[in-house]
Amino acid sequence: MQRVKDFEELTKWLTRGSAVRYWLDLRGLAMSKHMMLHLRSGTRFLCRSGTNDRAIIREIWTLDPYLIKKVVLRGQANIIDLGANIGGFSVLAAVTHPNAVIYSYEPLPESYGLLVRNAAINGCLNIRAYNLAVSGVPGDSLLCYSANRPGDSALLGESMDSGRARVKVRCVTFEQIITENKIDVIDFLKIDIEGSEYNVLESLRPQLLSRVSYFAAECHRRPGGSVRQLTLQLERAGFVVDFSPASASAGMNNVGMLYARKRETSS
Repeated sequence: MQRVKDFEELTKWLTRGSAVRYWLDLRGLAMSKHMMLHLRSGTRFLCRSGTNDRAIIREIWTLDPYLIKKVVLRGQANIIDLGANIGGFSVLAAVTHPNAVIYSYEPLPESYGLLVRNAAINGCLNIRAYNLAVSGVPGDSLLCYSANRPGDSALLGESMDSGRARVKVRCVTFEQIITENKIDVIDFLKIDIEGSEYNVLESLRPQLLSRVSYFAAECHRRPGGSVRQLTLQLERAGFVVDFSPASASAGMNNVGMLYARKRETSS
């Protein structure tokens, strides 16, 4: 009976055919390396079978943890997605805010390839994708990842699991992103970079922070990482900050969601 309920829950946001593929993949019965998820909204995502891709898409599109559906942005907004994975948030942002430009950064090459394909599949011409990591320091680094949880990839030193596979990636700073793309205003900044959020945000000068209207950052458990320190930094920079602790089912490394908005944009 529980399996029937689980399947019925899937059909609320997926077409029936995709719900079947999702259900089979959950049980390790997928027949191919990739699977196409067809959402009832008409959006489609190419995902890796046997990975956390489908769970991430489900979370973003059904729960909207970054609140991108709720925020009101100006017409030609600039949205930055740090840790874009295969495009779950970027595509949602592009669909929800069709006149915005979405700058999407994903360091893991395979995930980046799927990000580009999913943007194209959904006709999201307003997504600009970059195969780069974002850190507090520019240069080359090693990215740690696991085959079944590629969405949890983290830079070496930020990863809690040193036994995972590694790949060399190039890192840029947030300041480089702003400078190279000539961005004056960041209307929405989404961050999910598995522990690097601390050094990225702590490295930002007040002049750069002042360009951001809204933040939504997933915070992780990392040595030296302090949500309290980030909160104080953002409040000093003129933001109203709210922190939502992660549920027990979110995983041991997920601390919770940090939301911030400029006081003049507060409702």
